[in-house]
Amino acid sequence: MPYQITFISVSDSGLRYLDEVLGTFSKEDFCQTFKAGVEIKTFFVGEDKDFSNIFSSFEEAILSSNILLLDLMGAGSAVSENIEKIVEKFHGNLVLIGSGSEYLRSRIRLGSFSINSVKKMMKSKKNKKTSFDMEKMLDRMETIGKLAPLGPLKDMRNMILLGKFWRYAGFENIKNMLLLLCSDYGKIKGLPKPGELIDYSRYVLFDPEKLQGFKNLAELQDKFGWDKNKKTIGILFHSFNYPNYSFGILSKVIKYLKKKYNVVPFGISFGSDKFKKINRIIDEGLRLELVWNFLPFRFGAGPMGGDPEAGLNIFRRFNVPVLHPFFLGKRKITDWEEKLTSLGPMEVIIQIMLPELDGVIETIPIAALGDKPYSEKNDLKELSLITHRFDKLTARSETWINLRNKNNKKKKIAFILYNYPPGEGNVGGGSFLDTFKSVERITSSMKDAGYSCEQISSLKLEEIFMNKGVCNSSKWFDKKKIKTRYNLGKYLSRTKNDLHKFMVERIAKDWGEAPGEIMTDTDSFLVPGIIEGNIFVGLQPSRGLFEDPSRLYHDKELSPHHQYLAFYRWLEKEFKADVVIHVGTHGTLEFLPGKESALTNRCFPDYMMGKMAHLYLYYTGNPSEATIAKRRTYACMISYSGPMFKRFRSYGDYVELENMIDEYMEAKELALEKESELLAHITRKVSDMKLVINGDLTVDNISGELIRLKTSLMPAGLHEIGKPFTEKEKESFLSAILCWNRGEIRSLKEIIENEYYALKLYLPGKSKKNMIEKEEQIFKLADSLVNDYFFGEKKLYNQICKKLSHAGRKKIKDTFKYGERSLRLIEDTDEIGGLLNGMDGNYTEARLGGDLIRDPEIFPTGHNIFQFDPRLVPSKTAMERGDRIAKSTIDYYLNNEKKYPESVTVVLWGLETSRTKGETIGQILSYLGVKIKKGSDSWEKKIKITPLKDLGRPRIDCLITICGFFRDMFPNMIDLLDEIFEAVSLLDESEKDNYIRKHSKKNYENLKATMDETSAFKLSSARMFGPPEGEYGTGITTMVGAGTWKEEIEIAKAYLTAQKHVYTRSQRGQAQESLFKENLKKVDIVSQVRSSVDYSFMDLDHYYEYFGGLVKSVETVKGTKPEMLITDSSSNIIYTDEAKKAIEIGVRTRLLNPEYIKDMLKHRVHGAQEIAKRAENLIGLAATTGRVDSWIFDAIKHTFVDDNEIYDKLIENNRFAAADIIMRLFEAEKRGYWDASDNELEKLR
Repeated sequence: MPYQITFISVSDSGLRYLDEVLGTFSKEDFCQTFKAGVEIKTFFVGEDKDFSNIFSSFEEAILSSNILLLDLMGAGSAVSENIEKIVEKFHGNLVLIGSGSEYLRSRIRLGSFSINSVKKMMKSKKNKKTSFDMEKMLDRMETIGKLAPLGPLKDMRNMILLGKFWRYAGFENIKNMLLLLCSDYGKIKGLPKPGELIDYSRYVLFDPEKLQGFKNLAELQDKFGWDKNKKTIGILFHSFNYPNYSFGILSKVIKYLKKKYNVVPFGISFGSDKFKKINRIIDEGLRLELVWNFLPFRFGAGPMGGDPEAGLNIFRRFNVPVLHPFFLGKRKITDWEEKLTSLGPMEVIIQIMLPELDGVIETIPIAALGDKPYSEKNDLKELSLITHRFDKLTARSETWINLRNKNNKKKKIAFILYNYPPGEGNVGGGSFLDTFKSVERITSSMKDAGYSCEQISSLKLEEIFMNKGVCNSSKWFDKKKIKTRYNLGKYLSRTKNDLHKFMVERIAKDWGEAPGEIMTDTDSFLVPGIIEGNIFVGLQPSRGLFEDPSRLYHDKELSPHHQYLAFYRWLEKEFKADVVIHVGTHGTLEFLPGKESALTNRCFPDYMMGKMAHLYLYYTGNPSEATIAKRRTYACMISYSGPMFKRFRSYGDYVELENMIDEYMEAKELALEKESELLAHITRKVSDMKLVINGDLTVDNISGELIRLKTSLMPAGLHEIGKPFTEKEKESFLSAILCWNRGEIRSLKEIIENEYYALKLYLPGKSKKNMIEKEEQIFKLADSLVNDYFFGEKKLYNQICKKLSHAGRKKIKDTFKYGERSLRLIEDTDEIGGLLNGMDGNYTEARLGGDLIRDPEIFPTGHNIFQFDPRLVPSKTAMERGDRIAKSTIDYYLNNEKKYPESVTVVLWGLETSRTKGETIGQILSYLGVKIKKGSDSWEKKIKITPLKDLGRPRIDCLITICGFFRDMFPNMIDLLDEIFEAVSLLDESEKDNYIRKHSKKNYENLKATMDETSAFKLSSARMFGPPEGEYGTGITTMVGAGTWKEEIEIAKAYLTAQKHVYTRSQRGQAQESLFKENLKKVDIVSQVRSSVDYSFMDLDHYYEYFGGLVKSVETVKGTKPEMLITDSSSNIIYTDEAKKAIEIGVRTRLLNPEYIKDMLKHRVHGAQEIAKRAENLIGLAATTGRVDSWIFDAIKHTFVDDNEIYDKLIENNRFAAADIIMRLFEAEKRGYWDASDNELEKLR
């Protein structure tokens, strides 16, 4: 029988050259010998399509093979899983090229060599556990194999050489690979001796067309072409054709660029010496203006490890924008253009997310597979240039280069503020940001940096936008006040030439012919803004929903209206902006219709930005939405901090209640006859205050509730970009940061608490049982220690250390050492410096975005934001805390209902997942009785199902509702969770022990009526639903904001319409309304995690949108309200509350808190906006949860209207926002949420 070799590969270049080599073998003298002795089978699995029709061919080929070469990096999960099952029955030689699953790695074998024998050989004598590093192991194996090429060592060397032959695919390398396999392992006689590997990695300057390397910069300039009068661009690419044949496209790219620029082609291969070589070239005098980085993964670290910091150091030395064009090597151009999904889950991580960690911007695909195969045998297709994307990239590159070389005095800068909803009262909104003051500080610094502008004061912005009505759809002023216009004729001419036909038709369908009715005046469009020198400050157009409420139910897919397009065309064509700067989190540009990433010229955000450079000032605490904005608007993000957070201080009734408890505690010891009377006063006071207490109405429980309020953190006003942190602000940050446990770094509060009596903190003559007093003493000492250690002389710190136990001293030293590092990061913050650096066209380094308190590593702000690595979700801590969250919700239900819930539905956000590293995912897994164990690297996760006897309860079903941000940021988790639900559904367990299995069986029976059994089976265990691909919101916030809805069921319908789309391994966003409703009917609990101190449950509209919308949908479908539970994980202690209590905690600690109000009203315009927004949120929560009591609206009226001092300040701050608060009170009464008297309503009028 002939010696059979089977290749299953994602590499079209390897298979391409293999075909060529086999073709030439037919003309060689050894042709007959080869044909008689060797049989070769090949399979290409690199395209994004269904290969299930050839799975049987896989099995036949593999099991009849003598040697199997597997190259599955990036192959679909179905292909990989199928091949793994076949390999279990395979007993021949297996060569694994690149990385693979832990199981496939364990099966590597060639001749007398196996991977397991090497791992045993490399264990230390003490057999200590060491991490398995594939790249290091291969390097060591190759060295050993070269030194002693005999027996297993020879086979080991050959195994590594075979991998290199394949990765460095070329005619000679593939030919020598085949000769090596046939002669050494097939024992075919009469074949030529295999040649040496042709490896271009010895060069870092490399011409992919001529396959020529250059030793240094001088040789490149001499032989490759150089014009000292041209600007210079560097391009980074792999110096090998893997997995796609890319040298052809790269050669075209270089040839085009050389017409206008000098090009430095960096051919990057494996190994760390490339960094030394690039550094040497920089030292030789290389000066770049821009870099195109074609590399997937991180520059310094590929799939088998590396050194990310070495790559970052190169980018720092280049100090130019690093753009990231890439190849769509798994899909055809037509498929990419026509489908909303551009990339698969792993492609998003490899091609976009990992490069973003290095600070790359503008992730634009410039090539994809052609429609017609060049090889019919394996349906191989060649990469083809996507012309319109290449043109987009080159145009935007030219803008960045011009920006670097243009004098600041001549640069034109456009600042874009927001005005949503439209009107005078909502100008300049942005998460935690005083935008007017920020623009004032930025323009002042710009003047100092030589820009042609004067400082634009916050008062001037207020005068223009609010007092003169230069805003979107002004309610109070004549539109003639807006002087800047864009001619309709120019608009029509330009859109005719550069707007895709698809977009033209869509706009005409949605809005009619230009100019439309929004922000127009006869033959022109209104451009709200002011021009000062070379600076424009304008307002982003509205989406047109408030102007035309009939469109509210279609806003998710609604195209931008004509004036929206006109505004951005005016910026580019008339104002000729060099840079557009969006100020604050967030606008609407990034949510316009189109793909979530890898945009086409049919995507509206792509069209809006044109070729203008884009800097986006964004709140660092929101990495999920920042990531989407970055990808969809070609933005370089510039992060800004939030305000400092401070602890709640008691006011009004809370002070009185504390005094009553203090008196009661004294009476317990000194005047027992008064104890019962005082307790009655306390309970009556609690009742009058409508204070919700968990458990019985005991003094301990009441004290515990007050302690929880007093330890709550609240924002102290708003942040101003460019305003240095004061000592007080730094102290507040550090006090909050050091109250978190971080593994071995223990909370300062915990350390003091554990040694409370040793430190003699209790007050002599006072009861030691006064919980409130004890808590205050602990926090007071913690704050004093922070002040003394970081800003004093450490006298108190040294005194305390002497009193602590040995263990306590070690802990407190470690905690303050962590604080020192945190303080350095905070003090390094330079947000305006980061912005000016971007405006200079320099490299902006990336930093993790996240929670300011949990993760102080997000400081310093002023950097490009990246998301938490989705491969590391869920973290160990997130799994542990998620388990606690799940148990607390189960216990809550069990205590009330005396039975286990059958199904819990959770709200799973990208924001929460980024901040907590996956607490909600840990919660989901806990319900199911599943744990995730990490494999040997970050790419691999193992599912471990907890046996029922260890779980001690039934497996609880979990319906997951996601937002668009989670879908885009964590696509790998969608696949993993779907796999887990299917696995748990198939467990051989009874329905009373496994509610997932019980419900999946019922789903299957229902689905069989409408589809085939295979499809029904796949969908029966589907539990994840969200918006359709390319869409993000539900439209509910717009409905509530406009106030035009009539019945609450309208909100439920909007939610169901938006969130009915299923997400599994095989389906991405297909509508499955019946299945969604069937799962909703089974829900007993609706649960969401509040993960950060940034927002209380009533601070953020997305809480009523997603949690409230889900509650109302369950109620609508099921007919009864579910249990509504909010778990607060924003501190070390995890609390689970009913929604009513969660809402009221936010109302008490923030909205009605005099200190919170005072801090907000320090910020003109925006402070009152924030207060008015919360009044609107309460309407949304009332409509969706029914858990906003009437007393809250009473308190709002009493606090903001009846109190003349506060009302006057509110009017002075923003009279339009003050009017909005009153309007919301009227709305609350009208809808039945506020039981107001006629007299109260009359006073409001």
